[in-house]
Amino acid sequence: MQKYEWGGYTKTDATQSFGEIKTDASVYSRMKYKSMSYDIYAGEQYNAVRNAGDESVEDMRFTNLLGNGPANVIRSNFSKTENSHTNTNDISFRAIYDSDKIQLNNRIGFGYESSPETETTNNLLYGNDWSGSETTRSISARNNMSARYRGQHLFMLPENLTLNIGMSFEYGNNKVNSLYCGSEGTSITNNAYEKSYSGTINPNLYWSIDDCHTLRAYAVGAWRDSKIDYQGNSSSRQSYKIDGYQAGASYDFATDSWSTHLNLGWTWQKNSISNYKFNTSYPRINAEVTYSPIQNSQLLASYEYYETMPTASSTGPVVLQQDELMYYSGNPELKNSPSHEVGLQAVWLPSNKWQLAFSGFHYYITDRRVSDYLPEGPDGKMLRFYTNNGNYVSTMIGINATAKLLGGRLTARINPRLWLRRTTGVFAMTRNELTCTAQLLLFR
Repeated sequence: MQKYEWGGYTKTDATQSFGEIKTDASVYSRMKYKSMSYDIYAGEQYNAVRNAGDESVEDMRFTNLLGNGPANVIRSNFSKTENSHTNTNDISFRAIYDSDKIQLNNRIGFGYESSPETETTNNLLYGNDWSGSETTRSISARNNMSARYRGQHLFMLPENLTLNIGMSFEYGNNKVNSLYCGSEGTSITNNAYEKSYSGTINPNLYWSIDDCHTLRAYAVGAWRDSKIDYQGNSSSRQSYKIDGYQAGASYDFATDSWSTHLNLGWTWQKNSISNYKFNTSYPRINAEVTYSPIQNSQLLASYEYYETMPTASSTGPVVLQQDELMYYSGNPELKNSPSHEVGLQAVWLPSNKWQLAFSGFHYYITDRRVSDYLPEGPDGKMLRFYTNNGNYVSTMIGINATAKLLGGRLTARINPRLWLRRTTGVFAMTRNELTCTAQLLLFR
């Protein structure tokens, strides 16, 4: 067979969905010359939603609304979006160098997402004499632009060592405009303009001790610098700066019957949100063990501990007005939410016709972040904000059975699952349910 030093191809793809008015189109080209290869991608997606509706009911109890003393207002909102469409464009270029000892993969890209003016009609009904009924309008638009770089560099070193360095950089320019028009000339404008810079570097050093044992040492450095200008009824400028570092090691062991993965790491985070500064650190643990006593069965157990950090939008201290009765704000004093995940699975394949799997998991998160409401907004109105309150527990136990009949032409599956969910704190709730999925597939 003759070996070519250069070559390439181009492919295009387009999809049109009329039920939801969705269009996807893309073009991809690849060229290879000796140890180098080059990719170019361009894609566009258009998605339109018409006549979408939503309904919500709020029961608000005020201690001193507009200085007139206590009030209880029930607000029913029936909203209808007349026309909403989003256009997303993405262009990227990638260059790859591939040799026996080195692989360098670098990609640059540009993305643009636009959602022009979307108008929503709100039919409000009050369950008392506070305002009667009225019709309001909400108009919103957004434009998001990003330029990014992604790199993955692999080096094969002596003594069974491999060094893999990942890095990224991204610039974002986002604009969101919002206008709420209520009764009696009420007009609420909330416009936000954000410029952000972020980057990461992630070196990984692998040591293949032998066919069964592998060690990995890793580090991660990440940063994000963002400035947001709020214009409208509540004008201000907020700055967000987040620096994060992580270091750890992992161990993998594999034989014909056993496989084990253990990862231990520690994370440090330094946060600055306008005039608020706070630091945090926490461990990250991940363990997984698989045992196959015989060829047609397998047992799997896993455990993971991590903490989720509050987002910038949930920690921003600026107070914005949502409607006639509601303001909203972030909480710069939010804490991380520790999470535990435990999983178990047993698979048994008595023959090619039958497969039976038992599975279960337990998820537990403490100090979860929730939206809370207090009548502490301007003029005694309601203020919606984020807080750490209560825990959330979710447990699932299920069975998945598969049968292949009629010489493999008929496949039957059944998957009953029992869900046990419970929350504590300000929104305490318990909900248990039994679900079952059944499927029949017939092949000619």
